[in-house]
Amino acid sequence: MKEIKISIITVVLNDKEGFLRTAESITAQTAFKETEWIVIDGKSTDGTTDVIEQFNDYISYSVSEPDKGIYDAMNKGIKQASGKYLLFMNAGDCISDTKVIENVINLEYFGNVDYIIGNTRYCRKGKLKSHIYSPTKITCRFLFKYGICHQSAFIKRERLANGYNTDYKIFSDSEHFFKELIINNRSYKVVNMFISDFDCDGISLTNVQLSRSERKKALTNLLSQQIYDECYRRAYGTTKLEKIICNIKENGFLYKIITIVAIIVYTPKTIAKQIIAFLRKAKNQ
Repeated sequence: MKEIKISIITVVLNDKEGFLRTAESITAQTAFKETEWIVIDGKSTDGTTDVIEQFNDYISYSVSEPDKGIYDAMNKGIKQASGKYLLFMNAGDCISDTKVIENVINLEYFGNVDYIIGNTRYCRKGKLKSHIYSPTKITCRFLFKYGICHQSAFIKRERLANGYNTDYKIFSDSEHFFKELIINNRSYKVVNMFISDFDCDGISLTNVQLSRSERKKALTNLLSQQIYDECYRRAYGTTKLEKIICNIKENGFLYKIITIVAIIVYTPKTIAKQIIAFLRKAKNQ
């Protein structure tokens, strides 16, 4: 029996135009034969099912029935998946390039790490709005404040054996990444390529209040109060200086300057003098 390398799971509800864009990007993959495509429709009534039928020759499994939310639908897809990795590409989201699947499969560490994470292009109705690059190192601070784009991550199927937490409407994938990458210390690799064109019209970006409340609830449940407070301080800051630093790009020149100033200001004077002396000595050499 042929080994399926990647299971692509698409969840859709009443979005025939979005599904069409997604379907075209998936079926255009040069390594599509190495994948299986699973489509979970929440009983659409706008003609989406007719569009799905147009791609029956490419779809390995599909169902159209009511569900209890997006993560319930995703869990249905997970149960049907047999690939080494899972990629969630929901209606409206697209794979960035026709060779993405081929390039990922050919990575030397494919199959040997739990997560393969790439970059994201944010789009609206298929039009590019911005680029988001994943950091080479996934930290507690990064996941606490930002998070990984679900559609730009290949997840080993075993890591989702129990599915997503259906208590949340939009934060369960972020909860999963935080729990597995930080608490359980799972292995990962960040690849410098665009994986997905993420649809900005989704609920995770349009309902900011819900996103914030679910983020706080999930992270409070995962972490002790002491660790939560420390993560919050590192992500958002508590003093004026910390807040300024937290709002500056970490790889920017200004961030580095302010960090040096902060070290000098907040460290004991004896240590600060040693740092200054060292910097002067290095400059004169």
